[in-house]
Amino acid sequence: MNKQRIVACRICGNTNLAPCIDIGEQYLSSIFPDHLSYRQELEKCPLEIVRCVKTDEQQCGALQLAFNCDISGMYQNYPYTSSSNTSMRKILEDVANSGKDLGHLKAGDTILDIGCNDGTLLSFFEMDRVNLIGIDPAQNVASRVNSPGFVRVKDFFSRTTYEQATRDKASLIFSVAMFYHLSNPVQFCQDIAAVLKDDGAVIIQMAYLPAMINTNMYDNIVHEHVGYYGIHHMKWILEKAGLELFDVLLNDVYGGSFRLFAKKRGTPHFKPTVRLAAHLIEETAWGIFEPETYAQFMSRIQKSKADLQSLLGRIRGEGKKVWVYGASTKGNTILQFCHIGADQVEAAADSNAFKFGKFMIGSDIPIKDEKALRAAAPDYLLALPYSFVPAFREREKELVQRGVKFIVPLPEVHVI
Repeated sequence: MNKQRIVACRICGNTNLAPCIDIGEQYLSSIFPDHLSYRQELEKCPLEIVRCVKTDEQQCGALQLAFNCDISGMYQNYPYTSSSNTSMRKILEDVANSGKDLGHLKAGDTILDIGCNDGTLLSFFEMDRVNLIGIDPAQNVASRVNSPGFVRVKDFFSRTTYEQATRDKASLIFSVAMFYHLSNPVQFCQDIAAVLKDDGAVIIQMAYLPAMINTNMYDNIVHEHVGYYGIHHMKWILEKAGLELFDVLLNDVYGGSFRLFAKKRGTPHFKPTVRLAAHLIEETAWGIFEPETYAQFMSRIQKSKADLQSLLGRIRGEGKKVWVYGASTKGNTILQFCHIGADQVEAAADSNAFKFGKFMIGSDIPIKDEKALRAAAPDYLLALPYSFVPAFREREKELVQRGVKFIVPLPEVHVI
């Protein structure tokens, strides 16, 4: 993996970058190898975050990975589909509905989803008389949209790739769980502004930096997540691109996310909300630009690691069996940082057939289907997609009734 330390902020160019968070060198967590010889073929890349030190309005103050790593290969065989996760379908339906609730869409309008994956979000507009465009670089992911007005572009978004699909401006643009992949977010937003109708809206949802810190969500630190944002950072980026925020909603998706609503700057549509102004004040008081905020986070990360290692050591010492529940990308980050491997965890169960027979990278834990899990009847399930534990417990209620316990690694290590 090609890697190079950055010398300036990717967003504003500030060369004053302060070390912030470091969870070591790791393999690219979105890869699920089908053989263990990957250790001879793949390289690790540091997962270190630096903070753009903000001294005036010319600096954005955003957090970002300290290294550029080439991760383009992951889109050739992307391991995730939105429709395979029932919880994610509900989340994307809610995002889609928040676009409908703006009340500006009419027949013949164009809706764009950037990072559309299998088109789950756009599928909620199938019954509307609108044109749907999904842009995503994943080459292996099939679309699930059943609409004559749907166009799928297997490429990275830019003004050029959009205009190759249509000459119509978009009335509504979505970007869900992908904005933090961007190495040049200002240019990305400039391209959005270029293809957005004057009365159009942009909806961006992703992990929320203060929630990530408050819930010790270090598993959100992965190589494809280049940037880590709060509302202040996004406001700065959008304004540089000729856009402006008019609302924000906080939610508990993946431990804490925010949904941003933006429009073209200076247009009379969509008035800024009182809620947006209040959240900006709250972020400043919380300490979004303060170094101590992140020093305390790093301290809690280290404690979480020690606690999980200690718990697994005790369980194995008692002769009990542990399986992973949910072979997730972010889970690979936890396992690698905590040095958990196949000597502590017997196997991982997942619902995605793409992962069966493969391994969790860095930990070498074999991935099996859920039938194998139920047959093995382990004593504990380490829930790596921990925000879905209530749904997991309902799904595996027979195992729970038999005494199987769930290990929740974050925000604090505990057993349910």
